[in-house]
Amino acid sequence: MKETIAYSIYGAPDVELSEAEIANLKYASQYVKLKEQPRAMVVLGFDDNNDYHWLSGENEVIVTRYGRLIRTTGLAKDSSNVHYDIRHVKNTDSDPLVCWVQQSNYQSCPKTWSTEVEVGNGSQAKRYALKTTIINTTEDTITLQNGEQVNAIKVVESATATSSNKTHQFKNIFWLDKTKQRVLKSEQGLVPGFPFVKMEELKPYPKDLKVRQ
Repeated sequence: MKETIAYSIYGAPDVELSEAEIANLKYASQYVKLKEQPRAMVVLGFDDNNDYHWLSGENEVIVTRYGRLIRTTGLAKDSSNVHYDIRHVKNTDSDPLVCWVQQSNYQSCPKTWSTEVEVGNGSQAKRYALKTTIINTTEDTITLQNGEQVNAIKVVESATATSSNKTHQFKNIFWLDKTKQRVLKSEQGLVPGFPFVKMEELKPYPKDLKVRQ
């Protein structure tokens, strides 16, 4: 497996796999890009009760749950533009994405979410109140890196993170498979001091190919 994940999130230049190379991947994989950093590849190390742990070759970890970034390890480095790692996101079971990813009748899913995000350690530890609202959904057709065309639901979400009377507003975008329980790609942030993360499927996790409920 080490050969497969021999890419660091802070490596250079951008990782670029051909369709043939993607077809030969042994594990569920994604492209990931943190703002100005080069694009890298991460591999699904394990599934912890729907918390997906994506690993790089340098022990960097990005954890997602139904496509939502909820935790990171090893991204806060002196040479990076990441000020701290994401330690914990509360109320993940209430995240509207849980419903939007799984249900065929997604139009009836919740659109708002309130939670708390914990970042950093020691003197850098902070907590942010996070509120999100899905403000727009459209049907879309996207072409994945392996050449596959997929009918998708494009979900646009407005978000507000607040701490010590400071407010940070931004928008997240998720592209969801219209027929399967699969997050195809995303562009998302969480709190100030943590860059936007772009993720895009290379090889799907078989569990996510289940038909929507």
